[in-house]
Amino acid sequence: MLDKKRKQFLLFEILVFIFCILFTMISTNIFISLYQKNIYEREGTLLSNLVNKLPNQEDEVIETYQSLEKSEINTAILEKYGYSSFEDLDYFESVKQADFSLIICQIMLVIIIFLILNITYLCYQRYQDKKLKELEKYLLAVLGGNYNLDIRDYENGILSSLKNDVYKMSILLKEDKEHALEQQKYLESVLSDISHQLRTPLTSMYVMNDLLSDNKMKENQKKEILKKNRAQLERIEWLITTLLKMSRIDSGTITFKTETIEARKIITKALEPINIPLELKNQTVLVVGDKKSIVKLDIKWTVEAFVNILKNAHEHTQEGGMIIIKITDNPLFTEFLMKDNGCGIEKEDLPHIFERFYKGKNSSNESIGIGLNMSQKIIQKENGTITVKSEKGKGTIFTVRFYKADV
Repeated sequence: MLDKKRKQFLLFEILVFIFCILFTMISTNIFISLYQKNIYEREGTLLSNLVNKLPNQEDEVIETYQSLEKSEINTAILEKYGYSSFEDLDYFESVKQADFSLIICQIMLVIIIFLILNITYLCYQRYQDKKLKELEKYLLAVLGGNYNLDIRDYENGILSSLKNDVYKMSILLKEDKEHALEQQKYLESVLSDISHQLRTPLTSMYVMNDLLSDNKMKENQKKEILKKNRAQLERIEWLITTLLKMSRIDSGTITFKTETIEARKIITKALEPINIPLELKNQTVLVVGDKKSIVKLDIKWTVEAFVNILKNAHEHTQEGGMIIIKITDNPLFTEFLMKDNGCGIEKEDLPHIFERFYKGKNSSNESIGIGLNMSQKIIQKENGTITVKSEKGKGTIFTVRFYKADV
């Protein structure tokens, strides 16, 4: 398919061709008219001279002229008066001049057409070269890291399409570069946070190790230090395991396997790791709502998310407190509302509780601040949302909604 510029050039050539045909027809018609005029003038002059010289024979002269027919030329008479060939006849001199003029016009026409076509081609080629140089400058700028130029072309044609495709490619390169920079900054931030989180238990372990080297320390004191040391090791192990899980979620390497399960079973599985801590603090967990509610989720990762939320509720609820979990199902989503009557969250901490490594004012020293962040990421990966409401001294409400895929 020809592009717009090619079509325009082809149309121009057709118009030039039509112009040449018209010019040739007109010039030929002019030549014929001049030829006829010369014949008319020559024969009229001849006839007038004969009539003037033979006034008494005017009727015979006119009759003879009107009765002229094509016949053999009497060359002897012509040669007698010096007309031995066509070129010797002055009668045809004007015809020769007209023929010469026609030849000149035809030559001029060819020259004009040649010049027009070449000038047109050169102009078109110059236009193409200009566009290609613009594209070359743009590509060099993109290679140099400048993505702010815009070479989009809204005309039709192959070159315009190429410019638009190059522009799209540059936008993709820009986005990839920005994403790579964001990932690099994110990785630096995560590594910095991990280093900070690991430094605290490691420092504590170094101190305890120095204490254990004291031979004067009693056996019961050594056992206590070893117990604390083990707790720090468990904390480091949990931290590394959790960070590895989060890195897998962030990188998108986890494939969520959807299974159909009762909503209450998700809660039951999420409560299992914290049942003993709940009993130690004499806390009550009440599950209410639709008992037949069915959800389609990845059981393993959803339980992981809920464990962190319920653990947070347990830690911030006083001894003898209550945690209420309400399940609601409707055609749009399945909702899990988890409410505690604990100390609540400070107003200034509320917008930041899902941020990685963020610790609120009421957080314990053992808290690292990555549990709720991981819960949010898991829930979002499963087409869900998590929100929080809290009031100081009156408890906290976490609301998790999983939207149904067929809605």
